Amino acid sequence: MARSRQATENVRRALERDHGLLTEAEADALLGDQPRAGLVGVLRDGELRYPGFQCAGAGILSVMAPLLELARANGWDDSNVALWLFSPITSFGGSDRPMDHLDDAKALLAVAKDSFEAEW
Repeated sequence: MARSRQATENVRRALERDHGLLTEAEADALLGDQPRAGLVGVLRDGELRYPGFQCAGAGILSVMAPLLELARANGWDDSNVALWLFSPITSFGGSDRPMDHLDDAKALLAVAKDSFEAEW
């Protein structure tokens, strides 16, 4: 259990280091009138933060809304979605991270559907 928690913490630290975790105020400033509801949020130091890779310019990437809808319909919380996006998986024919495919909504959503709806 301790190793699992440490591995999760290591991923969160890498996510913060590589892409930044926006505070609510920073996300609001970046998004303007656009609501933060379309962003994946993760708890960091007791505060909700938003990984920067989900934003482009002054907006949220269009793939995020259907991705979050699919995740939440399958009981996935935001933190698990963020970890899934940042973690290497073999579904793309290599060991890419899902976030490396944010520009290909169709492929990303197909892989997400398989991942989110998998039953063990």
